[in-house]
Amino acid sequence: MKLSRRAAFAGLALAPTAAFAATTAEVDPIFAAIKAHREAIKAWEHALHVEQNHPWQEAHFKAMRAEMVKDSPDGEEWDPPKPKDFLDLEERVTALGDREIAAQDELVTTMAATLPGALAVIRYVIAYYTGESELYPGRIHPLLDDDAVLNLLDRIGDAIEAAIGRNPAGC
Repeated sequence: MKLSRRAAFAGLALAPTAAFAATTAEVDPIFAAIKAHREAIKAWEHALHVEQNHPWQEAHFKAMRAEMVKDSPDGEEWDPPKPKDFLDLEERVTALGDREIAAQDELVTTMAATLPGALAVIRYVIAYYTGESELYPGRIHPLLDDDAVLNLLDRIGDAIEAAIGRNPAGC
C-alpha cells in the first residue's frame, strides 16, 4: 500500500512524539477538541451502523416494498411496529448525533494556541475531504458546512497571527 505525502503529513501532524504531544496538548485546547470530535463521530457512526442493521429495518423495507406493489387506502397502517430496543437505539443515535454536532461546533470555535495545533486541525479536517480520514478511509465525507469552514479558517488565521505576534500585511 502506497502512502501519500498528504497522508504522511497528516499522520505526523496528528501523532507527534509523546513528549511534544504532552507539552503541546497542555497549552493547546485544539488537541482536546480534535480528540473529542474524533470520539463523538466514531460513536455516532457506530450507533448508525447498528441502527441500519437492526432486524426491524429489514421488516420495515419488506413491508414498504409490499405496500408499493398493492394499492391500499390512504392512512392504512402497513409498517411493522417498532420494538422497544429499536426505539431506544433511535434515541441513542439522536443523542450521539447531537454530541457529534456539539463536538464539531467546539472544534470549529476553538482557537489553536500553537502552530502545531493549527496544522493538526487543518490536517484533521482535510482528511475528511480527501478520503484519508481514519473513519472513512477512501471515501470523501464533507465534515463541515461552508459557514463552519469559514469560521475554522478564521480561527486558524487568528492562531497563526498570535504565533507570529502580528497581523501580517495589515489584513
